[in-house]
Amino acid sequence: MKKRLKWFIFCITIITNILLLSGCSNNNEEQLLKDKLTSEIQYFDSTISNMLNKANGLKLDNYKVISKKIEDKKQNDASSSGQSDGGSSSSRF
Repeated sequence: MKKRLKWFIFCITIITNILLLSGCSNNNEEQLLKDKLTSEIQYFDSTISNMLNKANGLKLDNYKVISKKIEDKKQNDASSSGQSDGGSSSSRF
């Protein structure tokens, strides 16, 4: 009888420990839910934008994104001021 009681208490202790330790991963689950919510919002944003653009007759295929090299304006001004000291006047039209 005592052997069964000890075995029963041991099993209950193991089961309780497993349940308590498996409940510690709530932070990871919350982060997954936040990531899922963010991706769903981005999906609906792009879907609604596309639907409204189609309804208004806008096509994003007509627009191109072009990148240019940006130069420092101070360097350009210094080089152009050295060249313009010649004294000749000309109109830029």
